[in-house]
Amino acid sequence: MSKLNKTVNELLKDENQFEITVKNAFMSLDNNENKLLDFNEVEGLLISFSKQNNLPKPTKKETQNAFNIIDTNKDGKINFDEFKIFFKKYLLTLK
Repeated sequence: MSKLNKTVNELLKDENQFEITVKNAFMSLDNNENKLLDFNEVEGLLISFSKQNNLPKPTKKETQNAFNIIDTNKDGKINFDEFKIFFKKYLLTLK
């Protein structure tokens, strides 16, 4: 089992550690500290992720599509609960 898979499995099994990790990730993205992520903050996350993984920079349309998927209540902001659901789904894709 790879180190990444082991870390992902541990996070998914330990709800307390998962909650801490998600909260830290959310807070680090929330540049204006309003407890919501706007389009620009999510765009920064996707661009950073792409750079770290040698992927092409996402287009505005790709970023908007991802934002729309995460924003389940369609209020134009990503709240913590929406981000937490997204984060868990993302981790499941890494298993």
